[in-house]
Amino acid sequence: IAMAFWLASCDNLADINIDPNNSSSARPQEVLTSAQAYIAFIMDSQYNDNATLWAQYLAWGTGVALSDGSRYVQTANHGNQAWARSYSDALADLRFLQKAGHRGYQGISKVLEAFVFQYLIDHFGDVPYTDALQGSIEDGSVLAPHYDDDAAIYPKLVTTLDDAITDLNIALGDATISVGTKDLLYQGNLDNWIRFANSLKLRILMRMSDVADVSAQVNALIGSGVFIETSDQTAQLPFSGDSGSENPMYAWNEYGITYFYK
Repeated sequence: IAMAFWLASCDNLADINIDPNNSSSARPQEVLTSAQAYIAFIMDSQYNDNATLWAQYLAWGTGVALSDGSRYVQTANHGNQAWARSYSDALADLRFLQKAGHRGYQGISKVLEAFVFQYLIDHFGDVPYTDALQGSIEDGSVLAPHYDDDAAIYPKLVTTLDDAITDLNIALGDATISVGTKDLLYQGNLDNWIRFANSLKLRILMRMSDVADVSAQVNALIGSGVFIETSDQTAQLPFSGDSGSENPMYAWNEYGITYFYK
């Protein structure tokens, strides 16, 4: 009797430990929105914000450069937010999408993953790539990923983009596959995602051209690819300016202080 009671108690305990108000898994639609919002934050409030200070488009104070960034002083913590948000938020969301079993989301996530890693490499040099995002038990519990040589990562990003274009073309050819308006950049327009992928691939090949002969790849891409050609094909996330939807650079600089940039 005691054993039967114990088993029944275990079953009941398992039942009550499931929160009915919170989903145990996320849908790819919302995860894509999350990833894109994090990437917008990283790009504008971190990379672009620091670049405008270094270029003196903005300075800290009325006519006076008082902050480290606007005095061309790079401190150890300047890249912390861009680094952490790239790995723990944006790239983690994108890897989730690659496991979603949906060609459209898989293709989009690979394009964005190449985009995020390209900026990480350009700004930090060697970064975790091969072992990155492998911290979960099912992925091997890699908690101290090694740093890959930046020059070795670029060709892998080209391969990732080739895979992405394959996924996107398959999704385009299947009327049952749809991404929809949860895609904040292109509202599910996969043709524009292919344009973005080819344009990004060309940029990466141009980076590689400083250390390797990629002329054949560049010529083949230009001859056969379609690229971003008009403003409405640009990958950009619009912000309304309303509370909660401010431009990330503005929101970052306004957070907790009176606006002090000039």
